[in-house]
Amino acid sequence: MSAQHTNITVGKSPNNIEIVQVDFQESSTLLYMKYISGEGTEWLTINEKAFIRPLETDEKYPLINSFNLPLSMEAVERFMVFDEVGQEHHFVLEFERLPETTKFDLIEMEDSTTSLNFYDIEVDTTKRTEHTNVATFIANY
Repeated sequence: MSAQHTNITVGKSPNNIEIVQVDFQESSTLLYMKYISGEGTEWLTINEKAFIRPLETDEKYPLINSFNLPLSMEAVERFMVFDEVGQEHHFVLEFERLPETTKFDLIEMEDSTTSLNFYDIEVDTTKRTEHTNVATFIANY
């Protein structure tokens, strides 16, 4: 059984990107993301070694899939290229299932100022939203 939540706060995150929804599924955790390209930004990717980590532990839950955002790997670097400033792009990141927690970090590369690092993500699990299909969320992007 899955529970999807849209009431999300983040302590610190990269510019022009937000977590729109978090979906706690039986076998994984999905983060629905929206990015709007800014001045001087020509591409976006995520490192294959990205992970989420509950704030109360050092346990890492690795990225297992990326929908509509290329994975950058050691062997092959891939990028989503933007045509213009203000271009909106939706993607979904799938991680190994988090244990029951409402506070976690999303880390692409620790100690990097240019990576997709989100700190102090907090999900209000008292409010649920209607199911959003991954394919529908990314369809027009």
